[in-house]
Amino acid sequence: MPAAPQRPRGLKDILPAEQPYWVVMTRAAEAMAVGAGYQRIDTPIFEATELFVRTVGETSDVVTKEMYTFLDRGGRSMTLRPEGTAPVVRAYFDAAMNNGPQPVRLYYLGPFFRYLAPVMKNLSDPSTHLDEFFKQIGRTSAQVAPVARQQAELFANQATTFDALVHNT
Repeated sequence: MPAAPQRPRGLKDILPAEQPYWVVMTRAAEAMAVGAGYQRIDTPIFEATELFVRTVGETSDVVTKEMYTFLDRGGRSMTLRPEGTAPVVRAYFDAAMNNGPQPVRLYYLGPFFRYLAPVMKNLSDPSTHLDEFFKQIGRTSAQVAPVARQQAELFANQATTFDALVHNT
């Protein structure tokens, strides 16, 4: 009997028991961004490979070792997005946001795909998106630490509430 397919290296399943925590964290991150005057942007999961080659460099480790690249049915080279900045900049100009009122403040959440050794901080999961989010809104580690502590307390309260809801239904 053939072996069952395994989850791809460097990726993580977010199981049902973990979902409430991710919902709370995502909502908190979105509230923080909106509160700081940012608007959400969602870009495609894959883009033309050229976009990433031009922005991170043809000989960079990202391009030569870490990107998931494939040919589409038209023979064009496409890449699952390894990072969020290049697609956002592309969308900014494609939508002519540069011709409107400035500054344009954007935030994004979504998966990023890189072939990396499976180290917890490198998994392509929402923590990556939230880390990118904090970078995008200009939060320093010193500013993120108190937020993380508050979120941990919020998670504990949320877990207690969730546990009570589950066991009382």
